[in-house]
Amino acid sequence: MSKVLFAGKVPGSNPVQTVASIYEGGDDNPLYNPTGHINRIYFDSRFDYLNIVGQTDVTVNFDYQQTTQDCGKKGKDCSLIPRSGTNTFTLHAHGQNYRPAIAVFDLGTSRGVAGNRFIHAVNNTSFRLVWALIDGAYVYLRERWFVRQTPLPAKSVNLRIYYFNKPAN
Repeated sequence: MSKVLFAGKVPGSNPVQTVASIYEGGDDNPLYNPTGHINRIYFDSRFDYLNIVGQTDVTVNFDYQQTTQDCGKKGKDCSLIPRSGTNTFTLHAHGQNYRPAIAVFDLGTSRGVAGNRFIHAVNNTSFRLVWALIDGAYVYLRERWFVRQTPLPAKSVNLRIYYFNKPAN
């Protein structure tokens, strides 16, 4: 089906609605009832979309993590005993007067940082997980690392942070 672009006053609307809408053609039902025909809407100015109000690129440098620790008797190797830890990195001062919703994007892998995300895995025994946090002033990245049999090398990651016009809950 063809797409229809409508920009102007919706005929017969009371009160008068001035909209911009792109929808699948065939009839004008999406113009008069956009929520009832949402599957045919590509864009409609009556919807409250997220808008990007800012973005910034940052680099995060993760530290090297060794396998061994002081725990063995008579010099015994403890590399099979798991080590883990957390680090919190301050990424950027967002400069908004509210706590904005954000999206964090890994520029190297073209993947988003959502929930607990593996950002570095050497094998199934040594890896890093990260997640993004935000407060009234800053964006943070929290790292949780695990090391067992293989050292976890240092790594740098380039991230892009998008700030939206809606507050984070």
